[in-house]
Amino acid sequence: MNPRLQSLNELLSEWSSLRPIKREDHDRLWRKLRLDWNYHSNHIEGNTLTYGETEILLIHGQVTGDHGLRDYIEMRAHDVAIEHLLALTDEERPLTEADIRDFNRILIKDPFWKDALTADGQPSHIEILPGEYKKQPNDVRTAPGAIFLFADPVDVPIKMNSLISWLREALEKKELHPIEIASRLHHDFVLIHPFGDGNGRTARILVNYVLMRNGYLPLIVPTEQKDRYLAALRKADTGDIDALTNYLAICSEASMNRGILAAKGESIDEQDVLYKEIELFKRRQKGNERNVVPKSNSSLATLCETNLKPLFADFIALIGSLDDLFAEKQVTVWIYTPGAEIPMSLDRWQQRGAMNEADSVEFRYELMGFTGDSQKPFSATSRIRIHLNDFGYQIEVASAPGETRLYGGLLSDFERTKVLRPALEAIFSQIQRLSGEK
Repeated sequence: MNPRLQSLNELLSEWSSLRPIKREDHDRLWRKLRLDWNYHSNHIEGNTLTYGETEILLIHGQVTGDHGLRDYIEMRAHDVAIEHLLALTDEERPLTEADIRDFNRILIKDPFWKDALTADGQPSHIEILPGEYKKQPNDVRTAPGAIFLFADPVDVPIKMNSLISWLREALEKKELHPIEIASRLHHDFVLIHPFGDGNGRTARILVNYVLMRNGYLPLIVPTEQKDRYLAALRKADTGDIDALTNYLAICSEASMNRGILAAKGESIDEQDVLYKEIELFKRRQKGNERNVVPKSNSSLATLCETNLKPLFADFIALIGSLDDLFAEKQVTVWIYTPGAEIPMSLDRWQQRGAMNEADSVEFRYELMGFTGDSQKPFSATSRIRIHLNDFGYQIEVASAPGETRLYGGLLSDFERTKVLRPALEAIFSQIQRLSGEK
């Protein structure tokens, strides 16, 4: 099982063993959770109230600060939505589309107009109706300027019906961990984007519906981690749902740790929760330690013999498939040390072995004098550069550094082929372009 999921299981077991907890500990825990949940979920969406102003508003019922009226309305409305969720999780019946509409109706509260984009990316203005599925597209423009398309309004009812049916089945079968169910529910809901506004807040409420129905405390996505949260959602868009699952699991661990501290009568301040998270992190690492070898003459010599020589031999064979298109070829090795670039022949490098004091080593394959159909002869070059870092190395192919690998690891035949393929693709594309064919 995923270590994070196992960690959540252990936290749930400990939390369950401590229940019921004292009334005063229960009250201080839920005051903290609700305050954080309200503040962070709204702040992620652009609410401008500070944490202190949120506390004064929700705990003491007083308005402070100089903010737009909608910021105060949103914060109060979100707290009402949490109250509604608490009541809903106590019911035995499954969640319905009507319940989700109710959450959005509570969150948005009153109709209003907001800026939007048309299907072809033109600025528009649409009316937001609380609890009603969108009647117009609510696509967004991403940072690079592209339009990210959500579900078409006509498809929303059937997609929402399908999502709720999946959720019911997933909760009944219990084949997935609750955080896995919550993660997929969140992602699929956001892709549909069924409402004109409030989709992010509604999605996070649905996440906590799943968790609380399974005995967990509600998680909070910190506004300080907004970029990390959105990055996990973007990875999920590419099919990597585990990135979002793991991120939400981290947030859930923080809430569970806070609950366990409260149940024991201990402080639930951020620093105390952080200590618990550190302790949990260390526990997860047990048994997963890797053999991390520092950079040294010895580790470089081993790297050269076990990985680089086979890698370079494969590289020669791969690029060599293009030799008959050129009059000449030249293979050289360049050793880069602080303040020096040392070229040498392939034979000399193979005899020399270790790359003492090297920062990187580059393997260069030059094809000279194109003999094919072209206005004039040209040359083409392919390079592999190995960056030698303090505790690992990176293989740079086609100007793209790869993942960091440990000095003690062994590259398989499959891995070498996978690493080298972009080198052949890049030089072949270069030859096609220079010959005028591409």
